[in-house]
Amino acid sequence: LAQRVNPNPFPLSLSLFSPSLPSTSCAATSLGASMLTGGSPQHGREMFREAKTRNTRVDVMTGEADGPLLASPATQDDETIAFMPEQRVKRRSCARVCRHCVKITLVSAVVAVLVLSLLLVWADWECLNCRVSALPTAYIPPQPNTRAADRASRREIQVLTYNTFLRMGYLTPDDHKNMRLQELIDELDAFDVVALQEVWPTFSQGRLHELIKGAQAKGFSHWVRAACAKPWAGRVVNSMLFVISRHPLSNIEETFYTSCSSTDCAARKGALGARVTPFGDSSLTFDLVTTHLNAGNANGWDESITEPLGVAARGPQLVELRDFVDARRQAKGFDETWPTLLAGDFNMAYGTAEAIDAFAGPLQSFHELCSSTPHCEGKTARDGIVGAPHEGESWPRIDYLFVKPAQPATFEVVQGSTRREPFLVFNHPFTTISDHFGLTTTLRFRSEAKR
Repeated sequence: LAQRVNPNPFPLSLSLFSPSLPSTSCAATSLGASMLTGGSPQHGREMFREAKTRNTRVDVMTGEADGPLLASPATQDDETIAFMPEQRVKRRSCARVCRHCVKITLVSAVVAVLVLSLLLVWADWECLNCRVSALPTAYIPPQPNTRAADRASRREIQVLTYNTFLRMGYLTPDDHKNMRLQELIDELDAFDVVALQEVWPTFSQGRLHELIKGAQAKGFSHWVRAACAKPWAGRVVNSMLFVISRHPLSNIEETFYTSCSSTDCAARKGALGARVTPFGDSSLTFDLVTTHLNAGNANGWDESITEPLGVAARGPQLVELRDFVDARRQAKGFDETWPTLLAGDFNMAYGTAEAIDAFAGPLQSFHELCSSTPHCEGKTARDGIVGAPHEGESWPRIDYLFVKPAQPATFEVVQGSTRREPFLVFNHPFTTISDHFGLTTTLRFRSEAKR
């Protein structure tokens, strides 16, 4: 057939080591080459070895090189690679190095995840190891001949909102946190329902448990704290909110703000709500909501603070806060005549454009208690806890007490009782318990609430 097509009796060239060549023995290949060229098997083997060394195709008719060996990636198998010893060693070495790098990378990633997880658990261990609330249903009357018993005899409840400045340990300076906490516990005799902010559970070094233990010893049998943080969501600190009470708490609920700015985005800030039943009488119920809004410069009240984004973040937070309060008031079982007490650190300076807009907007239906009494005039925040709390400093009032509706049916705000509480300390390396002042007011409940 070859002669019919081409007068050349041997027009065909066999490409030794061709990828289309079946996987046969080298001896058979060399024998075929020697037969076609008229030589001996030894001559065929020499051609085979020469072609393998030069990595070329050999025309078995002439014994001459016919070009480089070509092989497609799809057909370049181990048999072909075996004819290229240098490339084989290089490829195997690279493969071993790559596999080694992948193993190191995977092991390093696993170790990093484990270390980070252990660090987060260690940092937030006190929160994870502490129950969220203690909510006994019964009202436990205060011990006789105590200040709390005296207030109870008048059907009065003293409410306090206070930013404690109890920041995390290890990562913050030694600002006498343990001593200041003990001073705060000693002051609890004067109050009945307390809304606290900045009670950091992260790196708390036992202070969270100490606060609970100390409050219970003072007669605060009911308490609830904010849920733990969610580090996997980028929030490494919770909202740091805490409510303690001598009166039963129920219907606990927490919301989290969707807007934030600057370092506050690392905290899971929001609002914490609890229904308070004074003296165990459900007809006197009121709702308590505490919050801590985004920090940052409030319309330039302090030129040393340059966080204008804080103002932008607080606007949406106030709307979410209002919606949270309204949703609780519309919940099943809530009587519209029950008032809501809103307390906390709002981080907006009283009298600024931001505060005026808030009072005319999201907080329009709330009555701000402090503006109606001269005892609230002045700041509620200061720069640090050391030195005299000078009245002439530029720091403003950024903590608030609100009530909704303005004329609650179950209690009345004792006239002139709303005031600032600086919590001055003497004979200590600090002069105030916190870098904030507290705000407190007296609620007087009727003997028979009007329903």
